[in-house]
Amino acid sequence: MPPTTTSSLQALEPSGLAPRALELNAELAAANSYVAGALSPIGRAVFYPKDIPFQAAEARSAEFNATIGQITDGAGSILSVSSIADAIHLAPTIKNRALLYSPIGGHPDVRAAWHEYQTPAELRTEEGPPCGLPLVTVGLTHAISLIADLFGGPGRHVVVPDPCWGNYSQIFGLRGGSIVHRAPSYQDGVWSWHGLQRTFDSIEGDTPIVVVLNLPSNPGGYSPSVAERVELADILVAAAQRRTVVVLCDDAYTGLVFDDAFPSQSMFWELLGRHPALIPLRGAGSTKEFLLFGGRVGFVTLPFAADSVEYRVLEDKLFSLIRSSVGSPVSVSQMLLLEGLNSGQTAIEISAIRARLRGRFEVMQQALASAEGHGETFRVMPCNSGAFMLLELLGSTDPEAVRQRLLNEFSTGVVAIRPRYIRLAFCSMSRQAIPELVQRVAAVLRPVKSAAQPI
Repeated sequence: MPPTTTSSLQALEPSGLAPRALELNAELAAANSYVAGALSPIGRAVFYPKDIPFQAAEARSAEFNATIGQITDGAGSILSVSSIADAIHLAPTIKNRALLYSPIGGHPDVRAAWHEYQTPAELRTEEGPPCGLPLVTVGLTHAISLIADLFGGPGRHVVVPDPCWGNYSQIFGLRGGSIVHRAPSYQDGVWSWHGLQRTFDSIEGDTPIVVVLNLPSNPGGYSPSVAERVELADILVAAAQRRTVVVLCDDAYTGLVFDDAFPSQSMFWELLGRHPALIPLRGAGSTKEFLLFGGRVGFVTLPFAADSVEYRVLEDKLFSLIRSSVGSPVSVSQMLLLEGLNSGQTAIEISAIRARLRGRFEVMQQALASAEGHGETFRVMPCNSGAFMLLELLGSTDPEAVRQRLLNEFSTGVVAIRPRYIRLAFCSMSRQAIPELVQRVAAVLRPVKSAAQPI
């Protein structure tokens, strides 16, 4: 699918790709055939055209800048509506930036501050971090969608955990036409990579695949141990010896680990450089890490140095995908996040909130362990992190029937995941209310015995 700008449509070659796209693809193929070969059809077609945002960026320091359609005072400051501007309690220079357009890839200082925040200390060298600056997106879902656009596409095999966040199927399958495989995360109630390995083995041929890692997991709330992480990395490296493996690290819940024996760092950093055909990408954001749920600030981190051909080409293509979907990221929430990233108080406050969340986790863990029916009508899946606990319903109990009865008769909302799971979000419950929540769930599970239905 070629870009839809007028200039690029006029420049199309018989191959269906514009000359600039062909040029970028050739550069990428010469530098890294694995990445080039893993691009989706739209990933091969897109390029960042030299239209308004590109030309406006080049003219940013010009004496007269008559490029971009922002209504200013003529000297770079926004002509704002006071009722809106006065509601933003930021320094005047920051407020001005908050009300103007963001660069396509995000404000450079926001990208740099997030990069400093996310990069593990042991990977910071005199030469700088191992990866170029992340790109800003409109939330983590947008980051995942961009990666799906770049490396998914019709017929591409995509492996997701099962159970998983339902939006993966929407993003990769419905929007992108990929073939989505669900790899079981549990074996006899225990976390296991066997389902992932079996799924890899079932995909014939040697064409590239995409693998989604969501750790800590949603809906399960599990982070793997050191040994389990080593096993996972070995499985992925082995798969990369057969075909190119693009790994999307969906790090929505990074840092929310409540058992100190388990690592809290993203798997992205452990997969860097493990195999040339293993391509990790990181999707993360401020939603859970900075409690900025309404801000919708996400990031895509590429596994290549800033001065590499791979980084330059993929950044160009991502610019095109961002420009053609949301225009540019949101400046207001970027400036709010920048305030948080630059404040020495933020880490202290986040640590206190995570401690509070840990307390809720422990209360729910204890309440479920002592609940009536534990081990008979339900069992709790392995959980040490994240925002949820997952109950596997035993026997023929239908989770949707449980959800409906809890909602209609007990004024209690939970999430049903067919064929056999119920998700409880301790993150949005007070400590005091959690035991009663568990009692209501246990009470409903006693009489409900309707046959489960397929997803």
